[in-house]
Amino acid sequence: MALFDWRSKLKEAKFRDVSFFVDGSTTSVGRRNIIHEYPFQDQAYVEDIGGKANQFTINAHVIQQPPLFNYFKARDKLIKALNTRGSGNLIHPYLGEKQVAVVGNPTFTETFTQGGMATFSITFVETRDNLYPIESPDLVSALDLSVLDMIESVVDSFAEIYSSAKANIDKITSGLNMIKSTIQRVKNLPSGAVSTALAIIDTVTSTLGDVLDSPCDLAESLTGAFDLFVTLGQSSVQDVLGGCSGRIIEEAFSNTVDGTVNVATTTIDSIAGAALVETVLEMNKFGEAPDSTNASALGGTLEPVTINNPNSAQIAANQAILIDLNRVSGLAQAGKLAVRINYNNREEADAILDQVTTEIDNLLDYLAEETANAEFLTYNVSFSNDDIYSNVNSFKAQFIDSMRRLGATLANIEDYLVPADTQSVLELAYDKYNDLTRSDEIITRNAALITHPGFLPNAENIEILSR
Repeated sequence: MALFDWRSKLKEAKFRDVSFFVDGSTTSVGRRNIIHEYPFQDQAYVEDIGGKANQFTINAHVIQQPPLFNYFKARDKLIKALNTRGSGNLIHPYLGEKQVAVVGNPTFTETFTQGGMATFSITFVETRDNLYPIESPDLVSALDLSVLDMIESVVDSFAEIYSSAKANIDKITSGLNMIKSTIQRVKNLPSGAVSTALAIIDTVTSTLGDVLDSPCDLAESLTGAFDLFVTLGQSSVQDVLGGCSGRIIEEAFSNTVDGTVNVATTTIDSIAGAALVETVLEMNKFGEAPDSTNASALGGTLEPVTINNPNSAQIAANQAILIDLNRVSGLAQAGKLAVRINYNNREEADAILDQVTTEIDNLLDYLAEETANAEFLTYNVSFSNDDIYSNVNSFKAQFIDSMRRLGATLANIEDYLVPADTQSVLELAYDKYNDLTRSDEIITRNAALITHPGFLPNAENIEILSR
């Protein structure tokens, strides 16, 4: 039987990612006991009011090292870490990872006799991120309110600009068909949910004649159909479509979708969520010319309208605001999906943030170019997307803020160098997370490197989550 090698189990000491050497540590543990002594009683009564916060007093050293042998920089980094407000992450060489706060007044000593090093005496107390209740912003609700403002602006603009007399049902249907194509493109969705969603789109399409003479009802019907991306297979028809369109088709599908879900709090699987975001962002290509290099493979192309008289100007205005409505609605759903995804790590959230933000910028560029079209004024056709542009810009700011706040709560992916001696996945899960069940997560993330759960690849880097 191999003897236990305690030295090989020690970890590199760090506080807030600043490394240092340790030659000794003292830990204070115990209970918070209050001793009550009463007159004429020989024994005391001890009142236990809970566990005492663990304290760690560490003798830390920062030592000059090659190639520059300049320990001043490392010393100053540790001083800065100790002076930073709030709790931080401590890698204790003997006890592992701890969330701690600095207590008392850390001291450091430098002497001529022991030149080239600084010796610190630091006391930490184990803590939590939030010791007291603090305000926690509702990121989903904040984003949803911004989405609502954006959708209302495009619906109002549609109602003002769109002329029912020049309505083209084929162009309207083109957008609904593109929604169907995006839903069908997403893999691993429940077949029943997909069938129901497609049936709902077909019903919206078949009832367009009922709302074609009312631009307001038409706009609400079209924007409502996009909510399928968030509530696909989970909500009642009224929840999915809302407003006009919900009332139009609720009766026809009252027995098709059962039950309701609190849409604001429903989270979405990371794989399905990422696929839904990617596909709904294709709607930002709706209205491209058939020969455009930016046209989507999912359809939604429209022939450009040449403006040469008042009639063609109104047809072009109808088409322009229809494009705006579809593109804004697609981005709105991408944002709502993004803040509801149950991300596995911060890198996943950052990737979605970049993906959606890029398309928001593309839409803002398109709207700016669209509003510069002076041909509408030439034929006295009213067209303005100023409110849409302003609300899309506000949505962008709220989306970035919500995603960054969400990302701050997630773990990062980091490299872990497997030691030269034998280490199992279970050992790593326990040492890193104090949770044996997370061994499956480590295996899945490193499937190409881990051939047996009992043996991590010696002296190789694998990926793990920071917490």
